[in-house]
Amino acid sequence: MENNRDQMNEKNNETITSTQENAQERSQSTGRINIEDINRRNAEERKQEKKFSYMVAGIVVVVFIVIALYFFS
Repeated sequence: MENNRDQMNEKNNETITSTQENAQERSQSTGRINIEDINRRNAEERKQEKKFSYMVAGIVVVVFIVIALYFFS
C-alpha cells in the first residue's frame, strides 16, 4: 500500500517536472516569449492592483468616518 503511494507521488512529481520542462522548452525552442506566461502575469498584476485599490479605498472611508464622527460629536 505504501509502495503504491510512493510510486504515485513519484509519477506526480515527474509529471509536474516534465510539464514545466516542456513549457520552458517551447519558449526556448522558438526564441520567443510565451504569450500565455505574459497574460498570466498581467492578470496577476491586475488582481494585485485591484486588491490594493480596494484597500486604499477602505482606509479612506474609515478615515472619513472617523473625521466625521469627530466633527459631529
